[in-house]
Amino acid sequence: MATINSLQSIPVPLPIFDGTDYDLWEKKMITLFNSQNLGDIVNEPQNTSILNEAQRKKLKVKDASALYLIQQSLAQNVFRRITKASTAKDAWDMLRDEFHGDPKSILLENDSIVTVMEESKHLAILLVAELMVFLEAYKKRLSSYKEDSIKSVFHFKLNIRS
Repeated sequence: MATINSLQSIPVPLPIFDGTDYDLWEKKMITLFNSQNLGDIVNEPQNTSILNEAQRKKLKVKDASALYLIQQSLAQNVFRRITKASTAKDAWDMLRDEFHGDPKSILLENDSIVTVMEESKHLAILLVAELMVFLEAYKKRLSSYKEDSIKSVFHFKLNIRS
């Protein structure tokens, strides 16, 4: 449990991330970090070379607090993935890199849904054979996304038309 801030001691259960719904967990954690004045610790690289000793010590305590909140909000299977992180920013970035996903993968997921809906209109009356054809076309489309050259895209289009 965390407290709302250092002035109040109202216990608040931490959101637990078990590997699913990263986006929701991230939003809750950002709110928690901001309420504890720790948002800058996980979002911005810290340059300690320009700080005096007292400021470095204060920053180290803030970083440890943020890292502790991250660690405590993870299920064991997810926590194992950040055990090498020495700072809160390292842990936060590791989680974001692994679970957030890149925009390209989100587009690919949505592309398949749109394609099936456009082609089938009614999924309930879609025959198994038709579904297999759509899935095969989607598989080919995925492979074309993975190739970066324009030549492979045109080659794919030529294969479809012939």
